[in-house]
Amino acid sequence: MSVRRTVLAVTFGLGLLQSGVAQPLPAPDLDAPVLRHAPLPDAITLMQDVRRQLPPQPLNLTGFIQTRDQKSNTRITRTLHTELRFGAESPYAVYHLSNGDLPPESLKITWQADRILFEHKNGEGEPTSPAPLPQDLVSGTGITWSDLSLNFLWWPDAKTIGRDTMKTRPCFIVELTAPEPGQGRLRAWIDSKARFVVKAELMDPTGTVVKKIEVDSIKEIEKDRWMVKDLEVRDYANRNKTLIRITEVEDLSSLGETPVQEEPGK
Repeated sequence: MSVRRTVLAVTFGLGLLQSGVAQPLPAPDLDAPVLRHAPLPDAITLMQDVRRQLPPQPLNLTGFIQTRDQKSNTRITRTLHTELRFGAESPYAVYHLSNGDLPPESLKITWQADRILFEHKNGEGEPTSPAPLPQDLVSGTGITWSDLSLNFLWWPDAKTIGRDTMKTRPCFIVELTAPEPGQGRLRAWIDSKARFVVKAELMDPTGTVVKKIEVDSIKEIEKDRWMVKDLEVRDYANRNKTLIRITEVEDLSSLGETPVQEEPGK
């Protein structure tokens, strides 16, 4: 099996084996004229390809989340420690957020066959009740549980609507409709070769873009294997901007944790 160029976004940025130096993606080697005239690929197949990029090996990530509120001109920075276990029988990700000397909160997302579970524990390690809703903000960070869960990767109503170029990379544009009535749509720009999401725009039911998630920079962590270094989330409705930066990656597969090859949520 060929080595994949794995890039995720917070949960997103992943595919990692070790830290590396940030650098741009290699120049595309696709034939542009062929891209312009070839039929558009099936959206369901494209999204399956994107989900297959989720790394099966157990990974721990370190970084931070920084949110700037343009209305009050304030900035909040939280340290982020992430456990990614996409190869587990029930794939999950745990986020530990700390602010200064306060005990870290833990946020857990578990992908089950028919649903996504959200769990939150306070700094004392006690579960909070009721469980957070997907649209709830994550502890003042400017991002929601839905942003962290990447639940749009599993939305069944998807269609490929065109092509574009993002950061010199040829992309397919996929439009997905939320399964919940009144939740709007999302457009995702998917790298046509590497099959990762370069940018996503969330639209309300009127078609207005209310949030944009975009890969700002990446790093190569092994030959032809990549991870997101910087991810930017712009919330136009609340007028804030959030930067998610990954600074360190630890691959635990060498310590005896054996990955299980399966697609999250399946």
